[in-house]
Amino acid sequence: MRTAIIVLAMWNFLPGSMHAQTLDSLVQKALESHLSLDALTESRLATESTEKLQDVWAPPVFTAGIGLRPVETRVGPQRLRLGVQQRIPYSGAQQARREVVQARRYGIEIEEEQTKIQLRYQVQKNYYALHVIDEKEELINRMLESLNEQKNDRIRQMEIGEGKYSQVLLIRRLMRRYEEEINQLAYQRQTALRELSYWVGVDSLPDFEPETEFPPIIALEDLPVELLSENHPYLQSYDAMTRQFAAEKEVARMDNYPQFTIGVDYIINSPRRDVEIADNGKNAVMPMIGVQMPFLTSRYDLRRQELERNISATQLRREDEYNRLNSVVRSAMDELLQSKSRYRNIQQQIADTEDLLQMIELEIASNTATFYEYWQLQEDIINFKWAQLDVAQKAQEAWYFIQKYKNP
Repeated sequence: MRTAIIVLAMWNFLPGSMHAQTLDSLVQKALESHLSLDALTESRLATESTEKLQDVWAPPVFTAGIGLRPVETRVGPQRLRLGVQQRIPYSGAQQARREVVQARRYGIEIEEEQTKIQLRYQVQKNYYALHVIDEKEELINRMLESLNEQKNDRIRQMEIGEGKYSQVLLIRRLMRRYEEEINQLAYQRQTALRELSYWVGVDSLPDFEPETEFPPIIALEDLPVELLSENHPYLQSYDAMTRQFAAEKEVARMDNYPQFTIGVDYIINSPRRDVEIADNGKNAVMPMIGVQMPFLTSRYDLRRQELERNISATQLRREDEYNRLNSVVRSAMDELLQSKSRYRNIQQQIADTEDLLQMIELEIASNTATFYEYWQLQEDIINFKWAQLDVAQKAQEAWYFIQKYKNP
């Protein structure tokens, strides 16, 4: 079944079978086929067998003894002793142990929810990284097209004796720079695809076009009102631990009761030759009962104290984790607001630089120095837009981080 899922997943990712992928489709694939979730499912199913195991009695103990030097009795020497013993559990103790297993299973279920949250977050973050790489490639390609047109135009002007070779060299230098940026983006794309493929749960993802559209920068109205719920899975894991410690405390209490064992011994005797009695050589049957008295020791009190301390420590850790998560989520909110402010500032600088370009375009025909200034401003615009994309990515990742910890 697992092999079939992988084959189907890889078929969906074949270059000829798809040209674009939405964010939701990749998140869904991650939640359906990631190995970490499969492993947790197996662990959860294992606890079902463990729970049933708590109703099974301990196996009986069979004993046998051979008299190397037979003990003489009235009815003859004892040659062989056979016995069987069975411990009788309390139903309350069995129930307490079942509750320990149930608490363990609850912890695995919470871990599954945490894993799904982490998978969704990582897929979203890496998918958006690919989106930003696409935007940067488009930005650079537009610049290269413009540079190529300008280069050809300057060459034509040189042919009629009006252009300058220094201007052609300047444009070529810029083109080489941006061509290398395209190469670097290709490396970044492969890294992002490799990371995304792991979080989606497949061996590798071929290059694809992100189909999901994003706003230039995340809108503030998209932010959640409630940042972190008391019932978030990242906090419920502590509840699962507390539940397990409480169940183990009940097991320890039941184990402090007297423990009963019943059994029977069958003794084989040889007949005596020197006497004549009615039961000469008769075998013996001896019912047995054993009582274990753990309450006579301090074991239960020490175990109870240990578990009560663990419960108290877990509750304190839960409270501390709640405060920590609230702090990091609010820090992410501040980072997002900071990125929004930075984005608006860069947008204004782009507008101001474009106004300067319009003025310089009127002067460029008569002033060679203005030509260099013109392309410097063009580079500034590219750098501003590049910085805008980085700021938007930082804001988007902060928003995904906030979504990760909001009330599910």
